[in-house]
Amino acid sequence: MKNPLLLLGAALVYGWLPMSCFGQVILKTEVTNPEPRAGEEIIFSMDNTYLVDMLHTQLDSLNTQKSQLSLDAQSAKVNLTIMDTGMYQIGPFNFSLNGVNYTTSPIQVHVIDPLPAGEGVWVRASTINNKQVVILEQHISEDDLDKASKKEKNEDNPFSDFAQNTGFVGLRTQAENPTVSFSFRRSESSGSNKMFYFIAIYEVNFLDNAASSYVLKASDFVNLPKGTQVPAITLSNITSE
Repeated sequence: MKNPLLLLGAALVYGWLPMSCFGQVILKTEVTNPEPRAGEEIIFSMDNTYLVDMLHTQLDSLNTQKSQLSLDAQSAKVNLTIMDTGMYQIGPFNFSLNGVNYTTSPIQVHVIDPLPAGEGVWVRASTINNKQVVILEQHISEDDLDKASKKEKNEDNPFSDFAQNTGFVGLRTQAENPTVSFSFRRSESSGSNKMFYFIAIYEVNFLDNAASSYVLKASDFVNLPKGTQVPAITLSNITSE
């Protein structure tokens, strides 16, 4: 198991003091992509709202009036790029602030091989904070993207969202099975030499009484290029396990 040293340096930048003791407050952490490609930049973030609680506690002890307290940034973020494939562990980080001990739970990041050259669609399932997600990636030429965008505008897709209005591949918010839906989390696109790269991440939602699993189908996608074979990916109802 690898642990990127870059984040240890980030801990010093933010003034986190390493320590180990019982009774620590566990802070929520997250990564933008739990299964990035080698060389792909991801963002590690830690909940920052504990600062608001700490300041409220300190100011409440003073005999003064104060207006509503707020912070512009709700999380501390670190951008990192892991160049080698493999399984990495980020954290846990332990630190003390104003006499209170905090810790973060470790996050597993699985770095996989870079995408091959040429057009294509790649689909895989992963998890973020114990929530299953579907990761879509696409290489598409400028001409094909323009055609897909024009076709999308002329079709009625009641179960698509703003992520698909550009012509890139996406998931319908409602699966073919009505007990499963997909919530859009984030997307990013870039392009060079008339070839565009697109990535989108969707959270998988099962109804409480839904089956324990669901297999993705081609009909669950929008803007799926003709001839694309959707891999047989089985999504698990984590809450039912």
